[in-house]
Amino acid sequence: MMFDDRYEVYLADTEEARRIHYQVRYKVYCIEEGFEDSQDYARYEESDEWDSNSVHFIVRSKNSGQWIAAMRMVLHGQNGLPIEHMCDIRSLEASNDTAEISRMCIIDEHRRVPHPKSAPKKDVFTVYPGNAKTGNQAPVNLRAHKSEIILGLLRAAVDYSYEHGINNWYFLTTRALARLINRLCIQLVCVGNPCHHRGERHPFIANLREAEKQATEGCPIIGEWRDQRTISYHRCSELGLSRSLPMNNQRLVA
Repeated sequence: MMFDDRYEVYLADTEEARRIHYQVRYKVYCIEEGFEDSQDYARYEESDEWDSNSVHFIVRSKNSGQWIAAMRMVLHGQNGLPIEHMCDIRSLEASNDTAEISRMCIIDEHRRVPHPKSAPKKDVFTVYPGNAKTGNQAPVNLRAHKSEIILGLLRAAVDYSYEHGINNWYFLTTRALARLINRLCIQLVCVGNPCHHRGERHPFIANLREAEKQATEGCPIIGEWRDQRTISYHRCSELGLSRSLPMNNQRLVA
């Protein structure tokens, strides 16, 4: 998998790692997309009430050392799942074997493909919140198509789910992202009417056992993941990073 040559996924199971996760979210949701008000997050870390019952992942570029993407899995708990509070869902039977995939985000310069005519030596500059000066320089040839990063995150989520008895995922997302996920690896089924949450969003469900069966019916990538036995993610705590985890070459916040 080409992803493994360029990136690595970490399970953010330490306080320091979760702070990086929240900072990536802040960069995308508050600064780049404007979905959230940056003034609400004095520490430049975007988080909400669902994070206390979630599993967090972060992605780092092997070439630059930058943290470039994040995703969380909200586990079913006493308050259910976020999707239950936002949409009318048909026959939702969320239980302990159910999680919701959310906050999947990729920092802008890594989710866009460079134009083929762009100069290969041109640098891309990232301006971080609170700092009017240019930040890290990310060469254009380090940019990756977002589908590659999404695949890496979903592979980690698949393995984590198998390890912890999670059989169903819910998504509240755009139809465009749902189509991309369907095309890449996992078939999503719409289970309700759209709602308005940062634009129009649709509720979907994916059954991982069914997805594995489909691996032999035209979507072999999950079967390949299971056969290759490639390490899909590292635990920050097991890598001796429980006390400190390197941030980007320059911090996301000033």
